[in-house]
Amino acid sequence: MRTDKYLLILTIIFTIFTSCTSKKECAFGSPTPIFKINSQEVVQQKFSKKGQLSTEEIEFQNGLKLVLHQSGCEKLEQVFEFKNSKAPKNIQGAIALIIQNLDYFSSINDRYLVYKQWGSAIEQNKDAFKKGNTVELAPNFTASIDFITGVEPIVILKIAN
Repeated sequence: MRTDKYLLILTIIFTIFTSCTSKKECAFGSPTPIFKINSQEVVQQKFSKKGQLSTEEIEFQNGLKLVLHQSGCEKLEQVFEFKNSKAPKNIQGAIALIIQNLDYFSSINDRYLVYKQWGSAIEQNKDAFKKGNTVELAPNFTASIDFITGVEPIVILKIAN
């Protein structure tokens, strides 16, 4: 019986590793930078990718620093790390900072208006958020919020669909 469990676990691990390295077409294509350096609001940008994983580091005109991680093939996951000078005291403070930053993104260019919608959905569901839990904002569209205090506070928004 024990051998069957171990065989099942090894099969699952093998399947995960081989599916991640296969050359199948991904529903979301290859990751690309979200923000464009030619925008007046983007001061600095660095983009790197490896397969379906990417990291985009952006510094904006208003001083906001963002690290954006993207991953996924069939389901997309984006993790926004907002590096502000303000440290939230609680989850409601983190939500307020996220909504403020998403509103800022939507003001940069019309192609970023979706961030205003995300901010509205987060605002409408703000009472459902607890530190680190996942909230469904729409069918097959979830978000979680977390924050780290310290010398360089970070507010984290994870979006998945």
